[in-house]
Amino acid sequence: MIRNVSHSIIRKTIPLFYQITKFLNFVEENEDGLAVAHFTGGNVDIIQPLKVTETHVIINIRDLSRFGLTWIKTIFGFPIDGQVLHFLRPVTVEQEQKILNVHLHPGNVPVTEVQRLHHNKSYIETSSKCCLFTDRKYSLCCQPENCDVQPMSEIFQLDNFGPNYHPTFEVFLDVNIKEVRLGVLDKTEDGKEVWPRWRILLTGLYA
Repeated sequence: MIRNVSHSIIRKTIPLFYQITKFLNFVEENEDGLAVAHFTGGNVDIIQPLKVTETHVIINIRDLSRFGLTWIKTIFGFPIDGQVLHFLRPVTVEQEQKILNVHLHPGNVPVTEVQRLHHNKSYIETSSKCCLFTDRKYSLCCQPENCDVQPMSEIFQLDNFGPNYHPTFEVFLDVNIKEVRLGVLDKTEDGKEVWPRWRILLTGLYA
């Protein structure tokens, strides 16, 4: 019989050690065979549970993976470390517009992984750090103002990323524009700027 457990409890035990009550599905007849895999620093450790009940598995771990820390922040309503990445699509002779892809990702997503999937575009390196709330609506502001941005707003969610890493916004610019200023606004907080209007240079790039 498989039971579904609906919640988790996080309790601090001693410095640098945390006792985490995990919620999971498990087979009641095979409780003694349960194991917990802990991912951190690129390594996987198999942890022996301290206690197994019908609803919880209790373990001690030294530190949390970056994914775990991000997940815990979202559970308690805290912002997570985010990043804004820019990729310029190739421009052909026939085109009258440049198209700039703008990605909103958690800060623990490796840039190289996104680059690998968008290798045919030019990655524009800039100050990318920001703080984002999950399930909030964000928009992109742009100067010059005659550029087109789609969509007008988008909800930031943690499950909308890999393995495809689609762009969050697309910016359509005149092909002769050499520089643009972009900013990310939190629509939930009346357009509060969470990533300032940085200068993005669109010349001298290579894929």
